[in-house]
Amino acid sequence: MTETERNISLRAEGCWLQNGLIGYYDFRDSLFRNISPSSLNINVEVAERKEFNRQKVNDQLKQLLDEYQINIPKDTKLTFTIDPNNYKLTVSGTDDIVLSGQLEEALNTANNAKELFVHIMDYYGSQLSDLAKNGFDSIPDLFLSIGYENGSLQDIGQKESYGTGKTDWIEELKARVDSLK
Repeated sequence: MTETERNISLRAEGCWLQNGLIGYYDFRDSLFRNISPSSLNINVEVAERKEFNRQKVNDQLKQLLDEYQINIPKDTKLTFTIDPNNYKLTVSGTDDIVLSGQLEEALNTANNAKELFVHIMDYYGSQLSDLAKNGFDSIPDLFLSIGYENGSLQDIGQKESYGTGKTDWIEELKARVDSLK
């Protein structure tokens, strides 16, 4: 390790010991030695493309809700779960059975649920590929769920989110990559 890499590692490990987590990343750390800025830039481009695609899906969902005259109360946190066998979508997160019924009716028409399933798979397909490497029995049932709140699909249980207001990490990644140039 170079002296700079040792100092950065020492600082990161000290932060880990003191706080129980790493509070920052420095791409001069030896962990990132073989990662080129251009490969990191590709990661930024992929994240930005996913964010853009998510916004387009949110726009389409808004149009569908408007078409069916469905109004979801502000701050209502819903979960859409899709069965991979028949692409049937179910709604949870509300006790309002009229609202959930309206949503299920709208989202289960045409290919809406299937398209949403494919959208979710596009985001997390690489994780499923990693599972598949461990054998067929290691793959979960593939029922996919995604949150919905205040007009935006929200990722559930993911460290990287593409939902509206949850993408600050993309700007932070872009800034880190730009600092390497």
